[in-house]
This record gives sequence, structure tokens and C-alpha cells, in this order.
Amino acid sequence: MNEYKYHYLFTSFDLETYDLEDFKYNFVNITSFRLVDTADVGVKQILKDIGLYSHHIFKKPYLNLHFTKSTVLESEPALMFDSVYVFAIGLQTLEQSHSLTLSNISCEEENSWDGGLSLINYLNAVSSTTKQEITFY
Repeated sequence: MNEYKYHYLFTSFDLETYDLEDFKYNFVNITSFRLVDTADVGVKQILKDIGLYSHHIFKKPYLNLHFTKSTVLESEPALMFDSVYVFAIGLQTLEQSHSLTLSNISCEEENSWDGGLSLINYLNAVSSTTKQEITFY
């Protein structure tokens, strides 16, 4: 099952993390999908930031991931980054129109947070093309 007449459709979004050396020279047709576009300027900047972060925080040598062709950004961390980024934009947008206050909430009581519905609406309004700077305090 390792020759030109075989076709494979992989359902993993991280195919580049697998060793496919056995299929390389036998003209096997392999199809897969990818969530992360490593050619994107934003992705390259994130990879560069990861390299800087590991250098400063973990005291490891700085790896210039920005220019490494074999750099792999797996789907799970990319999706986690996207979800935190969207949440931060939604929360920052909510803060511009509402006064955010902290309050204790109990799981035993049915008290809801006043800004919850607005936050959900702001999260839904964030699009994948939104490029917004997040302000940290």
C-alpha cells in the first residue's frame, strides 16, 4: 500500500508532524488539510515572539523560529491562541462600553453576570480578519 496507485486522505490537521519518509519516493498521493498558514505574516510574527519568549523566560538560547523552514505550529496551540485572542478582543471591546466590576459568583446560586450577554455578542462580532492591538494593563 505504498505505491503510486494508492491515495490517502488524512484527517489530522498536523500532518507535517508525522514521519512520512516511507511515502516520499513512491509517488503515493497524500491529501491533508491545514489550519495554520505558516507563510502568513502574522503567524511568522507569533513564531518569532515564541522564540523570544522561550529565550527570556526559560533561559534557553534564542531560536530564530521566524526563519526556520522546518518550524511547525500545531493546530491545538494555534486554536488556543485564536480563542484567547478573540476573548481578549471581546473583553476589551466590552470594557469600552461597560464598566467592568468583579463580583463573587457561586455555582449554587442562579445569579448571572450582567455583562455576560454583551460579552457573547462582542465575541461573536470578532471576525478572523480582525487585526486589533490588545492593550494590557
